[in-house]
Amino acid sequence: GNVVNATYAWAGDWGFYSEQKDTYAVGNLRRFPAYSMPECTTLTGAWQDQSKLYSIGKLTLPKCTNIDNAFNGCYNLTNVGGFTGLKCNINMSHCSKLTVASMVNIMTEAADVTALGQRTMTFGAVNLAKLTDAQKAIATEKGWTLL
Repeated sequence: GNVVNATYAWAGDWGFYSEQKDTYAVGNLRRFPAYSMPECTTLTGAWQDQSKLYSIGKLTLPKCTNIDNAFNGCYNLTNVGGFTGLKCNINMSHCSKLTVASMVNIMTEAADVTALGQRTMTFGAVNLAKLTDAQKAIATEKGWTLL
């Protein structure tokens, strides 16, 4: 299930939505608000192919174990508030317009995964080139591998 239906978003598969239910067609979502999803375990493909999406607020995802393909096709995603408690691999390489502040938010909000085994944050070469070594250390010191 793609995020489909509401002013900000609708993802009925996971039971979260905006209270404002204006309808957007798939691919027209522009922003998704900060949202706490304490029981959410998967966001596979959640925002896939939302090519007009430019902003996602801070999301709380302490139990999320799969966020595969969530950002594939999100070519205009620029601003991200971070993913509080994130412990699973994440690939944002399709989002080459991410700001440095957004990547720092993602790394800062992610959980320390040192004891959990290898976890990767894939930003892609274009995005990684924007970060300083000190900024990359925010993630690597918490056990994340940056790709």
